[in-house]
Amino acid sequence: MSEEGKSKIKGSASEKEDLFELADKIALDAVWQTDLTSGKTTVSRNTCSLLGHPSNSIDNEDNSHQWFLSQVHPKDARKVKAAVLRHWKHRTPFKLDFRFLGKDGKYRWLEARGQATWDNEEKPVHFAGHLSDIHERKLEAETIQLRESRLNEAESLVNAGNWELDLVTNKLHWSPRIFSIFEIDPQEFNASSETFFTVVHPEDRDAVRKTYLNSVKNHNLYAINHRLLMPDGRIKYVEEHGHTVYDSEGSPLRTLGTVQDITEREAAKQELQQLNEKLETLVEARTLGLNDARIKLERINSELEGRVRERTLKLETANQFLQMSEQRFRILFEGMRDGLALCDPSMRLSLCNKEFERLTGYTRKEMEGTNLLEKLVHPEDHARLIKNNAKRLAGEKVNHNYEFRWIRKDGETRFIDGSFDTVYFEDKLIGIQGICRDITDRRLADVELRKLNEDLELRVKERTRDLEEARDSAMAANHAKSEFLSRVSHELRTPLNGIIGFSKLLQMSNLAERAEKNVNLIHKSGKHLLDLINDMLDISRIESGSVDFSFTLININELLNEIIGLVGPMSDERKISVSLDNKVEEKLEWKADHKRLRQIFWNLASNGIKYNRVGGDLTFRAETRDEKWLRISVIDTGLGIPKSKMHRLFSPFDRLDMECEQSEISGTGLGLPMSKSLVEAMGGKILVESEEGKGSSFIIEFDLTAEMT
Repeated sequence: MSEEGKSKIKGSASEKEDLFELADKIALDAVWQTDLTSGKTTVSRNTCSLLGHPSNSIDNEDNSHQWFLSQVHPKDARKVKAAVLRHWKHRTPFKLDFRFLGKDGKYRWLEARGQATWDNEEKPVHFAGHLSDIHERKLEAETIQLRESRLNEAESLVNAGNWELDLVTNKLHWSPRIFSIFEIDPQEFNASSETFFTVVHPEDRDAVRKTYLNSVKNHNLYAINHRLLMPDGRIKYVEEHGHTVYDSEGSPLRTLGTVQDITEREAAKQELQQLNEKLETLVEARTLGLNDARIKLERINSELEGRVRERTLKLETANQFLQMSEQRFRILFEGMRDGLALCDPSMRLSLCNKEFERLTGYTRKEMEGTNLLEKLVHPEDHARLIKNNAKRLAGEKVNHNYEFRWIRKDGETRFIDGSFDTVYFEDKLIGIQGICRDITDRRLADVELRKLNEDLELRVKERTRDLEEARDSAMAANHAKSEFLSRVSHELRTPLNGIIGFSKLLQMSNLAERAEKNVNLIHKSGKHLLDLINDMLDISRIESGSVDFSFTLININELLNEIIGLVGPMSDERKISVSLDNKVEEKLEWKADHKRLRQIFWNLASNGIKYNRVGGDLTFRAETRDEKWLRISVIDTGLGIPKSKMHRLFSPFDRLDMECEQSEISGTGLGLPMSKSLVEAMGGKILVESEEGKGSSFIIEFDLTAEMT
């Protein structure tokens, strides 16, 4: 090494010593530094309390670095050396937990963090860091690990697991035993409600979900037995218990619970029966057999007695479970909103709930052992119920649900909706169960409704007769109107065409200014009157259904461009900007009547120009809705339509305001009604959106999927 390099190392070492003295003064942990060229390790003053060795004993060691390594636990020494060498070679962060031998001969867990420095030749020359006492933390972690291990052993012994659901974060934790019971690989599936319900038998899922939600809502214990359906078709039985923890305001925080595999318990009855059968066989053989058989049977009996004792213990456990089940049944039984009753085959009451007492007015004690048919049922319904009950007891198929009347204790007659069914135990009839609900209010409402319906039907018949007469009169009047309009239009068109033709010729002549003005007025008035006659005839034909349609394939883009061309002179006169906003495919076609479509859009476009402001805009917009409807909108920036007059918009001859008739805007008031009728006749619909002072949008929609002929 050059002198310059040695000088830099000495200077660096001096700086590190100064920094070490400063760290020694302020650090809470032990601070150490090692000169790798000499092997000398220096430690801070508080090392004595951390390592259990006086700092001078460490400093006095000839090779304190090696001495320090010698105090490391033998099982950790190789790990420490490997971590140091790895840090020196690869310059990776140095952090390590290990055990260190104190002066008292006991090992303590320490955490070391350090950083080396290298010379110009990339050799480590200095190594420094600090030590932290993590002994208590390590012991606590080992204690927790030990507890978890013991818990897992306990769960394994009883074949049960524990779970916890955080109701705030909706995170679910399962113990390993639950994964084992459910036969789910924790590496493939996380603990979740969805994973849980995939294992629960489909027929039990609703009951499990409802039981848990009720326990959370009602602040009671969660307890239920249900089945699990394994992927290979096997059925398991589990017993679940849990309770929910709430905050001071009663809001649920988390639920803790257990799951126990009780499949063997459920199979206990069947196994015990098999053992009894086997025992009877053995007893018979013992009676008939010889002495050697007797000895053999004694040995077998001894074995069976042990198994019986084992099964007896299991049955005692099962009985406890049955008692719990009976308690849950009673809670459910008494909490039903319908009246429930259990009777013997002769309809003598054995058991009923509180709702049944309320419905009858009798207490359970007053009805116990009495025949309910005789005590409660109305005399007029008595024979019918006795007959049905006799058929039911005889095994015949009868209607389980029927309505009847009974008489309460206070003498009030009530209508009852009852459901009755036979109850069997081991193929033996043991009684009849009944579910009853008071429907008196509903029956009274039905009677009232029936009376109202009869009155309504009578009024409908009368109204229908009046409407039919009015329809016939209207049809006759409409026919007469059509005939009249057809004849009058023919008589009026001939002179009107003459007037229009001669006025056209006069316009082409050189006339005085006043005469030219009068001729223009004659021509304009004649065309207005001819348009009025044509519109009235079209309206009449549409109303009478005599309009013929010629359906052909129509290109949307071409049709709208044609309309824009037709209204060009009118829009130019009022300086209206007309544009096309086409949002459908340019080649899109559908079947419609080209002539009638042009008539419809001409009416809408001419209105959009006439009632627009000078210099305004008129936009044709084509688009599709739901890939089914073709929507074409005619949007103007004109006067708009007041909301109070929207209902008159499509009324014939109604121009909404007399001000329009007094202005220069001409019109018959038939364009919109006729357009609406033509659109609907072609299977479409017309919509209007308008804001007064801002403009209007007339929207026409056609069904692209409809078949037109």
